[in-house]
Amino acid sequence: MHSALSDPDGGSRTATSPPGQSAPCVLCGESRSSTLFTKNGFDLVRCPSCTLVRARPIPTEEQLAQIYEASYREGGYAVFAAADEVRLAHARTRLGLVAPHAPPGPWLEAGCSSGAFLECATRSGIDIDGFDISQVAIDAAQERGLSARTASADTFIPRRKYA
Repeated sequence: MHSALSDPDGGSRTATSPPGQSAPCVLCGESRSSTLFTKNGFDLVRCPSCTLVRARPIPTEEQLAQIYEASYREGGYAVFAAADEVRLAHARTRLGLVAPHAPPGPWLEAGCSSGAFLECATRSGIDIDGFDISQVAIDAAQERGLSARTASADTFIPRRKYA
């Protein structure tokens, strides 16, 4: 049995979707899923076979951009994005875990947010670029002189080869 996640309102919900009412899991093909909670009009569902959590329906790129922009401007992420020391400490920990395993060469961070990881990597001498779907986040990264641009995973076009 899989436990439910807490919803943004403080409760938790789990409801099993009947087979056939949902698109199959993109990872394992299972037709069943359990709704964990709803956020921004999308159900977050968990596959009972492989435990992948995904949005249902899958948001369009435009919908994702709207959600991220609102979150960075006045939503919950705005508070986290403003907590520079917390974000930098987290980024330093991540860098320490990843760096020993990375091959030589320039790095790319997909979903770089406002650039905490980019900043830590750059300070450590790593040549790194990043991209994020949120223009607000990219503006914050670029204001600090970081190499970041607005794009999604579907629209990002590399300007060079990455490690």
